[in-house]
Amino acid sequence: MLIITIDTGTTNTRTRLWENFNCLEESSVSIGVRNTAIDGNNNKLIKAIHDTIYDVINKKNFTINNIDLILASGMLTSNVGILEIPHKNAPIRLEDLSKSMVRKTINEICTKPIWFVPGIKNISNEDLNASNIANMDIMRGEETEAAGLIEKFHKDQELILVLPGSHNKYIFVKNNEILGCMTSLGGELLQALINNTILSDSVKRSFAESFDEEMFKLGVSYSEKYGICHSAFMTRIISLFGNKSVLEVQNFLLGIVLGDEIKALKNNKLFNLLKKPKFVVTGKPVIQKAYEYIFKSYNLNVELIKHTEQKYLSGYGLISLAKWNNLIKENL
Repeated sequence: MLIITIDTGTTNTRTRLWENFNCLEESSVSIGVRNTAIDGNNNKLIKAIHDTIYDVINKKNFTINNIDLILASGMLTSNVGILEIPHKNAPIRLEDLSKSMVRKTINEICTKPIWFVPGIKNISNEDLNASNIANMDIMRGEETEAAGLIEKFHKDQELILVLPGSHNKYIFVKNNEILGCMTSLGGELLQALINNTILSDSVKRSFAESFDEEMFKLGVSYSEKYGICHSAFMTRIISLFGNKSVLEVQNFLLGIVLGDEIKALKNNKLFNLLKKPKFVVTGKPVIQKAYEYIFKSYNLNVELIKHTEQKYLSGYGLISLAKWNNLIKENL
């Protein structure tokens, strides 16, 4: 069975051609929903999806008629995507999420229908009020990666899936049910501090290329004691007067940002619903080791997902959801 998966975020679109669970080809372009927001229309986004679909099938000398199924996730279902679909309310079982997929043919892209996965929000519009808005959160795309992680590695467990990125996402899972998520601006904040503040000189406009446990630990402790704003400026002080290498200073700043993030996690309502969850962490090796250090310091169970296994998570998730929705009849 030949399947195409499409995953679009803020700045990128990735399209892959699969034969069952084996990826045959892929194509990506640096076009995402940000282009729609800037341009006021989704013409570039539609063209990007069209071009990447035909790129992967042409590489294998297929035609669009050879394709059995096209699946899509991510920001494509947002108001700046190509088909706006409201978020589904958490908690939601993966089987129920799969039944919420929406079929739509968009002729400017191709003559085959595309099945879209909706995003998830923590609280319904009807139940949202001033007293619980702190528990509100949303995701589009990460729910599909979560489905891939759960199906591929961790069925029927209590999990907190950690998906670092511009917005670090924590997804709370119990027995194949997504309870909700918590989002942090940590990745974007770190990038801003590195590239657009007085700290840029201290860290040489670069993210740490390796993990320094002692300096990361110091950053976490500063964040807990002094808060993120004062601690962040201490990055410059340590750079000027602490006789530390650039790598050490970079790890100190990373500890400050993640230390602040973990405070929010510990106070999150969903975190406290799980008795003994396993933290399943994706991301680059440095950020994985940083999270591993923090979680182990609280005697929490941690598993790091290998980079080779991370690459195809959205595809695994889309295909798994399609199976649960009976769009795929055969065993893959």
